[in-house]
Amino acid sequence: MYDTTKPFTKQIPEVIKQTWETSHVSVRDGIVKKKFSYPEFSSTDGIGTKGIYHWQQRSFRSAVLDGLGMNLNDLLLMRARPYKLQNHIFIPKDDRGTILEIIKYISEECKKREIAVTGGETSVHYNMHGLEISMTVDGFIKNPKLNAFVNGDVLIGLKSNGLHSNGFTRVREIFGEEFRSEFIEPTKIYLEEILALDERFDIHGMMHITG
Repeated sequence: MYDTTKPFTKQIPEVIKQTWETSHVSVRDGIVKKKFSYPEFSSTDGIGTKGIYHWQQRSFRSAVLDGLGMNLNDLLLMRARPYKLQNHIFIPKDDRGTILEIIKYISEECKKREIAVTGGETSVHYNMHGLEISMTVDGFIKNPKLNAFVNGDVLIGLKSNGLHSNGFTRVREIFGEEFRSEFIEPTKIYLEEILALDERFDIHGMMHITG
C-alpha cells in the first residue's frame, strides 16, 4: 500500500542541502540567491524508456547520469553553464530506499558540478514498467552566441559512447526481453570539454543528436 505521508521526505533536505552553497548561488530553505547577473537558458528532459532497464538492473547512478547528460548536453548548445536543478522521479512501486538512493546520486553528481538541487517531486505509478527521472536544469550564459553556421564551416562529429537515452522503444522492439550491458551505459556528458574548447576557438554552432 502506498504511504501518502511520504515519511522519507524528512531525509531528503539533509541530502540536497549539500549542494546549496556554490560559486554561483546560495540556497536557504529553497530560496535561491544568485551570485551572477548573466542571461539564462533552461532545459527539461528525462531518461525515457531506458528507465525500464535501469529499474530492472537497479543501475540508479547511471540513470541519474543519463538524466543529467540529456539536459547538460542541451544546455551546452547555448553555451549555458548549469547552476540549478529540480527533478521529478517516477517509480513503478512504493520503494522509499530507491527514492533516497536516487536523490543521493543526484546530489553527489550535482555537487561535483556546482549545481544546486533546489527541489523536486516523487510519484509512484503502478502502471509503469520502469523508472523515469525527469529534470529541469537552469544555466547562465556568460557570452551569449546564437548558432550561425556558414558555408565553408568544418563539421566535427563527436563519437557517442553508446546508446545515450533516445531510441530505446526501438531497442526493445529489436531485442525483446534480451538484456545487454550497453543498455545501461550512461550518456556521455560533453559540457566541460566543449565549454573549454569554446573559450579557445570560434565555434559557430552545435547540435546534440541522440536518436
